[in-house]
Amino acid sequence: MIKSLALSFLFLAIFLNTHPVEANVRFDLSSATSSSYKAFIKNLREALPKDGKVYDIPVLLSTVMDSRRFILIDLVNYDGQSITAAIDVLNVYIVAYSTGTVSYFFQQVPAQAPKLLFKGTQQRTLPYTGNYENLQTAAKKLRENIELGLPALDSAITTLFHYNAEAAASALLVLIQTTSEAARFRYIELQIANNVGTKFKPSQTIISLENNWSALSKQIQIAKNKNGQFETPVILIDPQGNRVQITNVTSNVVTQNIKLLLNIGATVDTMAANDVDEMTSGIPIRLSSCGHEMERKSVEIGRHANYVSV
Repeated sequence: MIKSLALSFLFLAIFLNTHPVEANVRFDLSSATSSSYKAFIKNLREALPKDGKVYDIPVLLSTVMDSRRFILIDLVNYDGQSITAAIDVLNVYIVAYSTGTVSYFFQQVPAQAPKLLFKGTQQRTLPYTGNYENLQTAAKKLRENIELGLPALDSAITTLFHYNAEAAASALLVLIQTTSEAARFRYIELQIANNVGTKFKPSQTIISLENNWSALSKQIQIAKNKNGQFETPVILIDPQGNRVQITNVTSNVVTQNIKLLLNIGATVDTMAANDVDEMTSGIPIRLSSCGHEMERKSVEIGRHANYVSV
């Protein structure tokens, strides 16, 4: 009788395809340290397939077969509750997450995502896209007012595990910045790694990096045919609140900070939709800054080595 029941459950699991899929990368907060978080981000970067390097920076693929389009990361909070997030390998964009029985997809994700991800779960669509503007509107907060740090990630995992609709957008903003953005930029990685036991609000430096990943990626790839010079300067904000111009690949923000490049051969629907000043939901637009107006003082990036040499 017991054997028959076991076989029945096994058959049902196979039929429904509910057996767990092993994640590519895992991070457990219960034993987290600064070093283990850095190792997690390193493993996340390495899990993404590459299309060579430009100025020694890995370039993401511009296209990939459906079976390799997404990778999975397991995140475990202090209480042992876990969620699994799915990341698009073409742009490091989080498209969905699962609690094991229920999965939640952003609006306007790649069409194949619901067909390939979290099969056997109850799939639900979130009431917003993964674009920062949409998430901030849903959260009723700007990113700079939402705390980061590993304790904030713990709270975000808890919120998403139990799916608190009112707090989910804020939690997703924490999740995106703690994983995808940290993989893109070493500066963001280190800011979070240095806050293992505390929370902090992201600076305009962090916000400007997040908003300009696509632009930096594009200009760095263009520069290889222009003797290292950018076709169009990229404006960032340094820790002193100054607007700084990045004009060539000798800048430390290029040589030491950015760790992944969005492939300029990527089609519109694979572009980084989190970049609020360049893309939203896969549709190119131009938006004004979502943060406070900063001092309009431009200086060369080389004068702020403390910012780019992290």
